[in-house]
Amino acid sequence: MIDKSSRPDLDLELFQPPTRSWSGRFAVFLAALALFFTLIGIGAGYRHWQRMNIKVTATQETLKQQQQHLTQVPTHNKIQLLESELEKTLTHQRQLLNERLAAIQILEQQTRQFANTVSKQTEQITRIQGQLQHNIKPTKPQEWQSAEVQFLLKLANREWQIAQNKTATLAALKEADQVLVNLSRVEYLPTRQQIARDIGRIETYQGLDSAYITSQMNQLRHSLTLPKALTPDLEAQLTPTDSSRSLTGWERYASEAKALWSQSFTIRQTDQPLPTILDAASSQQLYQLTLVRLETLQLLLLQGNEASIQNQFQLLIETLQQHYPKQQAAALIQQLEQLQQMTRTIQRPPLESLAVFNSVTFPANSSEVQR
Repeated sequence: MIDKSSRPDLDLELFQPPTRSWSGRFAVFLAALALFFTLIGIGAGYRHWQRMNIKVTATQETLKQQQQHLTQVPTHNKIQLLESELEKTLTHQRQLLNERLAAIQILEQQTRQFANTVSKQTEQITRIQGQLQHNIKPTKPQEWQSAEVQFLLKLANREWQIAQNKTATLAALKEADQVLVNLSRVEYLPTRQQIARDIGRIETYQGLDSAYITSQMNQLRHSLTLPKALTPDLEAQLTPTDSSRSLTGWERYASEAKALWSQSFTIRQTDQPLPTILDAASSQQLYQLTLVRLETLQLLLLQGNEASIQNQFQLLIETLQQHYPKQQAAALIQQLEQLQQMTRTIQRPPLESLAVFNSVTFPANSSEVQR
Protein backbone atom coordinates (compact mmCIF):
# COMPACT_ATOMS: atom_id res chain seq x y z
CA MET A 1 0.00 0.00 0.00
CA ILE A 2 1.13 3.47 -0.70
CA ASP A 3 1.27 5.67 2.16
CA LYS A 4 0.12 9.16 1.81
CA SER A 5 2.38 11.87 2.72
CA SER A 6 1.88 13.48 5.92
CA ARG A 7 2.40 16.93 4.18
CA PRO A 8 -0.21 17.48 1.53
CA ASP A 9 1.16 20.98 0.70
CA LEU A 10 4.47 19.41 -0.33
CA ASP A 11 2.70 17.18 -2.79
CA LEU A 12 1.00 20.16 -4.35
CA GLU A 13 4.29 21.94 -4.85
CA LEU A 14 5.80 18.93 -6.62
CA PHE A 15 2.98 18.68 -9.12
CA GLN A 16 2.78 22.43 -9.97
CA PRO A 17 4.88 23.67 -13.03
CA PRO A 18 7.90 25.72 -12.15
CA THR A 19 7.54 29.46 -12.69
CA ARG A 20 9.93 31.13 -15.19
CA SER A 21 12.31 33.72 -13.96
CA TRP A 22 13.23 37.07 -15.60
CA SER A 23 16.56 35.77 -16.94
CA GLY A 24 14.85 32.88 -18.71
CA ARG A 25 12.44 35.15 -20.50
CA PHE A 26 15.32 37.42 -21.60
CA ALA A 27 17.18 34.42 -23.01
CA VAL A 28 14.13 33.44 -25.05
CA PHE A 29 13.86 37.02 -26.38
CA LEU A 30 17.52 37.01 -27.45
CA ALA A 31 17.04 33.68 -29.23
CA ALA A 32 14.00 35.01 -31.13
CA LEU A 33 15.90 38.21 -32.04
CA ALA A 34 18.88 36.18 -33.31
CA LEU A 35 16.54 34.05 -35.42
CA PHE A 36 14.94 37.21 -36.88
CA PHE A 37 18.32 38.72 -37.88
CA THR A 38 19.40 35.38 -39.33
CA LEU A 39 16.34 35.36 -41.57
CA ILE A 40 17.09 38.97 -42.67
CA GLY A 41 20.71 38.02 -43.53
CA ILE A 42 19.53 35.01 -45.51
CA GLY A 43 17.12 37.26 -47.52
CA ALA A 44 19.83 39.89 -48.18
CA GLY A 45 22.26 37.21 -49.34
CA TYR A 46 19.67 35.80 -51.69
CA ARG A 47 18.99 39.27 -53.18
CA HIS A 48 22.75 39.85 -53.61
CA TRP A 49 23.05 36.49 -55.35
CA GLN A 50 20.21 37.48 -57.71
CA ARG A 51 21.94 40.78 -58.58
CA MET A 52 25.25 39.04 -59.25
CA ASN A 53 23.45 36.48 -61.42
CA ILE A 54 21.85 39.28 -63.50
CA LYS A 55 25.23 41.00 -63.94
CA VAL A 56 26.89 37.74 -65.00
CA THR A 57 24.10 37.10 -67.54
CA ALA A 58 24.47 40.64 -68.97
CA THR A 59 28.25 40.20 -69.19
CA GLN A 60 27.79 36.90 -71.07
CA GLU A 61 25.43 38.57 -73.55
CA THR A 62 27.94 41.39 -74.10
CA LEU A 63 30.70 38.83 -74.70
CA LYS A 64 28.54 37.03 -77.27
CA GLN A 65 27.87 40.31 -79.11
CA GLN A 66 31.56 41.21 -79.13
CA GLN A 67 32.44 37.75 -80.47
CA GLN A 68 29.86 38.13 -83.28
CA HIS A 69 31.23 41.60 -84.10
CA LEU A 70 34.78 40.22 -84.27
CA THR A 71 33.66 37.40 -86.57
CA GLN A 72 32.00 39.94 -88.94
CA VAL A 73 35.14 42.11 -89.25
CA PRO A 74 36.78 41.56 -92.68
CA THR A 75 40.05 39.71 -92.81
CA HIS A 76 43.37 41.20 -93.83
CA ASN A 77 43.07 39.69 -97.32
CA LYS A 78 39.73 41.42 -97.93
CA ILE A 79 41.22 44.71 -96.80
CA GLN A 80 44.14 44.29 -99.16
CA LEU A 81 41.74 43.43 -101.99
CA LEU A 82 39.69 46.56 -101.34
CA GLU A 83 42.85 48.67 -101.22
CA SER A 84 44.04 47.22 -104.53
CA GLU A 85 40.66 47.87 -106.18
CA LEU A 86 40.64 51.44 -104.88
CA GLU A 87 44.19 51.96 -106.13
CA LYS A 88 43.24 50.63 -109.58
CA THR A 89 40.22 52.94 -109.69
CA LEU A 90 42.31 55.94 -108.71
CA THR A 91 44.94 55.02 -111.30
CA HIS A 92 42.28 54.76 -113.99
CA GLN A 93 40.76 58.08 -112.95
CA ARG A 94 44.19 59.69 -112.94
CA GLN A 95 44.82 58.39 -116.45
CA LEU A 96 41.48 59.75 -117.66
CA LEU A 97 42.26 63.06 -115.98
CA ASN A 98 45.61 63.26 -117.76
CA GLU A 99 43.93 62.52 -121.09
CA ARG A 100 41.29 65.20 -120.47
CA LEU A 101 43.95 67.69 -119.46
CA ALA A 102 45.88 66.95 -122.64
CA ALA A 103 42.72 67.47 -124.71
CA ILE A 104 42.04 70.73 -122.89
CA GLN A 105 45.59 71.89 -123.55
CA ILE A 106 45.15 71.12 -127.24
CA LEU A 107 41.85 73.04 -127.30
CA GLU A 108 43.48 75.93 -125.49
CA GLN A 109 46.32 76.04 -128.01
CA GLN A 110 43.86 75.97 -130.89
CA THR A 111 41.76 78.72 -129.29
CA ARG A 112 44.85 80.82 -128.70
CA GLN A 113 45.90 80.27 -132.31
CA PHE A 114 42.43 81.29 -133.55
CA ALA A 115 42.51 84.38 -131.34
CA ASN A 116 45.95 85.38 -132.64
CA THR A 117 44.80 84.84 -136.22
CA VAL A 118 41.65 86.90 -135.71
CA SER A 119 43.60 89.69 -134.02
CA LYS A 120 46.12 89.79 -136.86
CA GLN A 121 43.35 89.83 -139.46
CA THR A 122 41.60 92.60 -137.53
CA GLU A 123 44.79 94.66 -137.52
CA GLN A 124 45.24 94.08 -141.25
CA ILE A 125 41.63 95.04 -142.01
CA THR A 126 41.89 98.13 -139.82
CA ARG A 127 45.11 99.17 -141.54
CA ILE A 128 43.63 98.57 -144.98
CA GLN A 129 40.48 100.49 -144.05
CA GLY A 130 42.61 103.40 -142.89
CA GLN A 131 44.57 103.38 -146.12
CA LEU A 132 41.36 103.26 -148.14
CA GLN A 133 39.87 106.14 -146.20
CA HIS A 134 42.92 108.27 -146.91
CA ASN A 135 43.57 107.24 -150.49
CA ILE A 136 40.25 106.27 -152.06
CA LYS A 137 37.25 108.52 -152.07
CA PRO A 138 33.86 106.91 -152.56
CA THR A 139 32.06 107.81 -155.69
CA LYS A 140 28.64 107.24 -154.15
CA PRO A 141 27.98 107.35 -150.41
CA GLN A 142 24.99 105.04 -150.87
CA GLU A 143 27.25 102.27 -152.13
CA TRP A 144 29.39 102.56 -149.01
CA GLN A 145 26.32 102.42 -146.81
CA SER A 146 25.02 99.37 -148.69
CA ALA A 147 28.39 97.67 -148.22
CA GLU A 148 28.28 98.59 -144.54
CA VAL A 149 24.83 97.02 -144.23
CA GLN A 150 26.05 93.86 -145.90
CA PHE A 151 29.08 93.75 -143.58
CA LEU A 152 26.87 94.20 -140.50
CA LEU A 153 24.49 91.44 -141.61
CA LYS A 154 27.41 89.10 -142.26
CA LEU A 155 28.81 89.99 -138.84
CA ALA A 156 25.42 89.22 -137.27
CA ASN A 157 25.33 85.82 -139.01
CA ARG A 158 28.86 85.01 -137.85
CA GLU A 159 28.19 86.01 -134.24
CA TRP A 160 24.96 84.00 -134.21
CA GLN A 161 26.08 80.85 -136.00
CA ILE A 162 29.70 80.58 -134.88
CA ALA A 163 30.20 82.54 -131.66
CA GLN A 164 26.58 82.10 -130.45
CA ASN A 165 26.68 85.65 -129.05
CA LYS A 166 23.11 86.89 -128.74
CA THR A 167 24.04 90.40 -127.62
CA ALA A 168 26.48 91.04 -130.46
CA THR A 169 23.99 89.65 -133.01
CA LEU A 170 21.21 91.97 -131.86
CA ALA A 171 23.58 94.94 -131.86
CA ALA A 172 24.72 94.22 -135.45
CA LEU A 173 21.13 93.81 -136.70
CA LYS A 174 19.98 97.02 -135.04
CA GLU A 175 22.94 98.93 -136.47
CA ALA A 176 22.20 97.58 -139.96
CA ASP A 177 18.57 98.65 -139.59
CA GLN A 178 19.68 102.14 -138.57
CA VAL A 179 21.91 102.41 -141.65
CA LEU A 180 18.98 101.37 -143.85
CA VAL A 181 16.87 104.05 -142.16
CA ASN A 182 19.53 106.60 -143.11
CA LEU A 183 19.50 105.33 -146.71
CA SER A 184 15.74 105.99 -147.00
CA ARG A 185 15.28 103.75 -150.02
CA VAL A 186 12.02 101.97 -150.75
CA GLU A 187 13.60 98.79 -152.13
CA TYR A 188 15.13 98.08 -148.69
CA LEU A 189 11.77 97.90 -146.91
CA PRO A 190 11.59 94.06 -147.22
CA THR A 191 15.10 93.90 -145.73
CA ARG A 192 14.05 96.08 -142.80
CA GLN A 193 10.97 93.94 -142.24
CA GLN A 194 13.08 90.78 -142.25
CA ILE A 195 15.57 92.41 -139.85
CA ALA A 196 12.66 93.25 -137.52
CA ARG A 197 11.46 89.61 -137.67
CA ASP A 198 14.99 88.32 -136.99
CA ILE A 199 15.39 90.67 -134.03
CA GLY A 200 12.05 89.53 -132.60
CA ARG A 201 12.94 85.82 -132.93
CA ILE A 202 16.37 86.31 -131.36
CA GLU A 203 14.98 88.35 -128.46
CA THR A 204 12.37 85.69 -127.68
CA TYR A 205 14.95 82.90 -128.04
CA GLN A 206 15.87 81.54 -124.59
CA GLY A 207 18.43 79.02 -125.69
CA LEU A 208 22.09 78.56 -125.04
CA ASP A 209 24.14 81.58 -125.97
CA SER A 210 27.67 82.25 -124.76
CA ALA A 211 26.56 84.52 -121.89
CA TYR A 212 23.96 82.00 -120.65
CA ILE A 213 26.48 79.13 -120.88
CA THR A 214 29.06 81.12 -118.90
CA SER A 215 26.53 82.04 -116.20
CA GLN A 216 25.34 78.44 -115.84
CA MET A 217 28.90 77.11 -115.60
CA ASN A 218 29.82 79.72 -113.00
CA GLN A 219 26.73 78.78 -111.00
CA LEU A 220 27.69 75.09 -111.14
CA ARG A 221 31.25 75.88 -110.05
CA HIS A 222 30.00 77.86 -107.06
CA SER A 223 27.61 75.02 -106.13
CA LEU A 224 30.30 72.35 -106.45
CA THR A 225 32.05 71.44 -103.19
CA LEU A 226 34.43 68.77 -102.00
CA PRO A 227 32.97 65.29 -101.41
CA LYS A 228 32.83 64.28 -97.77
CA ALA A 229 36.19 62.85 -96.69
CA LEU A 230 36.95 60.53 -93.75
CA THR A 231 37.60 63.03 -90.96
CA PRO A 232 38.21 62.13 -87.29
CA ASP A 233 34.68 63.30 -86.44
CA LEU A 234 33.23 61.04 -89.11
CA GLU A 235 35.32 58.12 -87.84
CA ALA A 236 33.97 58.74 -84.34
CA GLN A 237 30.44 58.61 -85.79
CA LEU A 238 31.14 55.28 -87.49
CA THR A 239 32.51 53.64 -84.31
CA PRO A 240 30.03 52.42 -81.69
CA THR A 241 29.62 54.81 -78.75
CA ASP A 242 29.98 53.72 -75.14
CA SER A 243 27.21 54.28 -72.61
CA SER A 244 27.63 56.73 -69.74
CA ARG A 245 27.16 54.13 -67.00
CA SER A 246 30.08 52.94 -64.89
CA LEU A 247 31.94 49.94 -66.27
CA THR A 248 32.43 46.71 -64.39
CA GLY A 249 35.77 45.01 -64.13
CA TRP A 250 35.08 42.67 -67.03
CA GLU A 251 33.75 45.50 -69.25
CA ARG A 252 36.81 47.60 -68.47
CA TYR A 253 39.03 44.67 -69.41
CA ALA A 254 37.09 44.17 -72.67
CA SER A 255 37.38 47.89 -73.56
CA GLU A 256 41.13 47.82 -72.95
CA ALA A 257 41.42 44.74 -75.17
CA LYS A 258 39.45 46.47 -77.96
CA ALA A 259 41.61 49.59 -77.64
CA LEU A 260 44.76 47.46 -77.97
CA TRP A 261 43.23 45.70 -81.00
CA SER A 262 42.31 49.02 -82.67
CA GLN A 263 45.83 50.36 -82.08
CA SER A 264 47.34 47.27 -83.68
CA PHE A 265 45.09 47.22 -86.77
CA THR A 266 43.09 49.78 -88.76
CA ILE A 267 39.66 48.40 -89.56
CA ARG A 268 36.91 50.31 -91.34
CA GLN A 269 33.39 49.19 -92.08
CA THR A 270 33.18 48.15 -95.71
CA ASP A 271 29.41 48.55 -95.99
CA GLN A 272 29.75 52.37 -96.06
CA PRO A 273 29.60 54.24 -99.42
CA LEU A 274 32.83 55.08 -101.22
CA PRO A 275 32.94 58.86 -100.42
CA THR A 276 32.67 58.03 -96.71
CA ILE A 277 35.88 55.98 -96.64
CA LEU A 278 37.92 58.24 -98.95
CA ASP A 279 40.66 60.34 -97.42
CA ALA A 280 41.13 64.08 -97.95
CA ALA A 281 43.64 63.67 -100.81
CA SER A 282 41.31 61.47 -102.86
CA SER A 283 38.43 63.85 -102.16
CA GLN A 284 40.50 66.77 -103.48
CA GLN A 285 41.40 64.79 -106.61
CA LEU A 286 37.73 64.01 -107.29
CA TYR A 287 36.89 67.70 -106.84
CA GLN A 288 39.59 68.76 -109.33
CA LEU A 289 38.44 66.07 -111.78
CA THR A 290 34.85 67.36 -111.62
CA LEU A 291 36.04 70.92 -112.21
CA VAL A 292 38.05 69.84 -115.26
CA ARG A 293 35.02 68.05 -116.68
CA LEU A 294 32.91 71.16 -116.14
CA GLU A 295 35.50 73.22 -118.06
CA THR A 296 35.44 70.67 -120.88
CA LEU A 297 31.64 70.81 -120.98
CA GLN A 298 31.75 74.60 -121.24
CA LEU A 299 34.19 74.45 -124.19
CA LEU A 300 32.04 71.85 -125.94
CA LEU A 301 28.90 73.93 -125.42
CA LEU A 302 30.62 76.98 -126.89
CA GLN A 303 31.76 74.92 -129.88
CA GLY A 304 28.32 73.39 -130.43
CA ASN A 305 29.47 69.74 -130.77
CA GLU A 306 26.19 67.93 -129.98
CA ALA A 307 27.48 64.34 -129.65
CA SER A 308 30.42 65.30 -127.45
CA ILE A 309 28.15 67.53 -125.34
CA GLN A 310 25.76 64.68 -124.53
CA ASN A 311 28.65 62.31 -123.69
CA GLN A 312 30.20 64.90 -121.40
CA PHE A 313 26.86 65.47 -119.64
CA GLN A 314 26.52 61.74 -119.01
CA LEU A 315 30.10 61.51 -117.76
CA LEU A 316 29.57 64.36 -115.31
CA ILE A 317 26.32 62.91 -113.98
CA GLU A 318 27.94 59.48 -113.48
CA THR A 319 30.86 61.10 -111.64
CA LEU A 320 28.52 62.88 -109.24
CA GLN A 321 26.37 59.78 -108.71
CA GLN A 322 29.31 57.46 -107.99
CA HIS A 323 31.60 59.64 -105.88
CA TYR A 324 29.38 62.23 -104.20
CA PRO A 325 26.77 61.71 -101.44
CA LYS A 326 23.19 61.71 -102.68
CA GLN A 327 22.09 64.84 -100.81
CA GLN A 328 25.18 66.74 -101.94
CA ALA A 329 24.91 65.72 -105.61
CA ALA A 330 21.12 66.00 -106.04
CA ALA A 331 21.04 69.74 -106.79
CA LEU A 332 24.04 69.56 -109.15
CA ILE A 333 22.58 66.62 -111.06
CA GLN A 334 19.25 68.45 -111.38
CA GLN A 335 20.96 71.54 -112.87
CA LEU A 336 22.95 69.37 -115.27
CA GLU A 337 19.85 67.49 -116.40
CA GLN A 338 17.97 70.74 -117.03
CA LEU A 339 20.87 72.11 -119.08
CA GLN A 340 21.11 68.81 -120.96
CA GLN A 341 17.39 68.88 -121.76
CA MET A 342 17.76 72.42 -123.13
CA THR A 343 20.59 71.35 -125.43
CA ARG A 344 18.45 68.53 -126.80
CA THR A 345 15.22 70.43 -127.44
CA ILE A 346 16.16 74.03 -128.26
CA GLN A 347 17.15 74.93 -131.83
CA ARG A 348 18.47 78.33 -132.79
CA PRO A 349 16.34 80.25 -135.31
CA PRO A 350 18.13 81.12 -138.60
CA LEU A 351 18.82 84.67 -139.81
CA GLU A 352 17.37 85.51 -143.24
CA SER A 353 18.10 89.24 -143.43
CA LEU A 354 21.31 88.82 -145.42
CA ALA A 355 19.60 86.70 -148.09
CA VAL A 356 16.81 89.28 -148.50
CA PHE A 357 19.33 92.14 -148.68
CA ASN A 358 21.44 90.32 -151.29
CA SER A 359 18.37 89.56 -153.40
CA VAL A 360 17.61 93.31 -153.50
CA THR A 361 21.15 94.61 -153.92
CA PHE A 362 22.50 91.87 -156.22
CA PRO A 363 19.46 90.41 -157.97
CA ALA A 364 21.52 88.81 -160.77
CA ASN A 365 23.81 86.70 -158.61
CA SER A 366 21.97 86.60 -155.30
CA SER A 367 22.26 82.82 -155.06
CA GLU A 368 26.03 82.93 -155.47
CA VAL A 369 26.38 85.72 -152.91
CA GLN A 370 24.18 83.78 -150.50
CA ARG A 371 26.41 80.75 -150.89
